[in-house]
Amino acid sequence: VPQEPINQEKTVEDSFGSIESWRIDYALSMVNLNETNAQNVKSLSGGQKTRLAIAQVLAKDPEPSVLLLD
Repeated sequence: VPQEPINQEKTVEDSFGSIESWRIDYALSMVNLNETNAQNVKSLSGGQKTRLAIAQVLAKDPEPSVLLLD
């Protein structure tokens, strides 16, 4: 699943688009960001934004066979 740029003006939850909320909650908990749903993406640290990008991939496919990180 290709990564799309993170929109800095949205909240963490809104940055996932039309993905089901249970998938978003699961993905955020996998990267330890489950307390950030209502925060604006702009307020996240660089490391948190990286974990958010990983969570977005996990929300689309919870069990990827391969996850390439660059």
